[in-house]
Amino acid sequence: MFDGLLNTDMIFQYIVFAAIVVLPFFVILRRSGLNPVWAAVLFVPYTGLFIVMGILAFKRWPVEPPPKKRKKKNG
Repeated sequence: MFDGLLNTDMIFQYIVFAAIVVLPFFVILRRSGLNPVWAAVLFVPYTGLFIVMGILAFKRWPVEPPPKKRKKKNG
């Protein structure tokens, strides 16, 4: 029943999935002020992406301070 579950092709697919999807979400979650471990929810089939996107969509994001104005040099 689970003979092909841990073959090398499946492990390679998990690594590719992690590199393409999970790692960018890890960085996005960290920058938004959430615990980056929420990226592990992406491994839940069919609903994981919707859960993480919902968390990001309805969370209050931190506001960055405006950039400092440069002083113009005279002359």
